[in-house]
Amino acid sequence: MRKLLRIGWRDVIPDTEVLRRTGLPSIDTMLTKAQLHIVRMGEERLPKRLLYVELQEGKRSVGGQRKGYKDTLKVALNKFQIDPDTWEDTAANRSEWRSRVAEGAVDYEEDCLTRAENKRRIRKTFSVSSSSTQSHICTICGKSFRAAIGLFSHKRTHRGSADFTTNT
Repeated sequence: MRKLLRIGWRDVIPDTEVLRRTGLPSIDTMLTKAQLHIVRMGEERLPKRLLYVELQEGKRSVGGQRKGYKDTLKVALNKFQIDPDTWEDTAANRSEWRSRVAEGAVDYEEDCLTRAENKRRIRKTFSVSSSSTQSHICTICGKSFRAAIGLFSHKRTHRGSADFTTNT
C-alpha cells in the first residue's frame, strides 16, 4: 500500500495513517471476518462439522491445551462485539448476521487504530521527555550520562580510585 500511495520510509508516516488514507481494514480484521464466514455454512460442510467435533478417545496433553476452532471463534465473536451465547440465532438470519459482522469489523478496526495511535503517542512523548530531563550523574567525577548503563560502565574506570564504592 505504501508503494501505491508513494509513501517512502523517509516520510515517517505510521501504519495507522496509511490504513486511514486507504480506507482498507487491517489483515487481522479481514482474517476475523473470514473466520466468521464459516458460521453460516451448511451442516454437511467439513469446516462446520469440525467446529462441533469432540474427541471420542485419547488423553489430554500435559499443560495448557491447544485451542480448538470453537475457542478461536469465541475470541473472534468477542472482537466484533457479538454475544457468544446467542450468535447461532443471529447467524440464522443472513442479513442481520452480515450487518452485525460488518458493524463489528468497523468498530474493531477503529478501536485497534485508536489504541495503536495512543500507544505510539505515549511512546514518543515518553522517549522525548525522558531523554531530555532524566540524567545519571557519576558521584565521583560529576560526569552525566543519558542512560543508566552508561553510568554503570563509566564507574568501572574509577575502580582504582579511593572514592570508588561498589553500590550505584
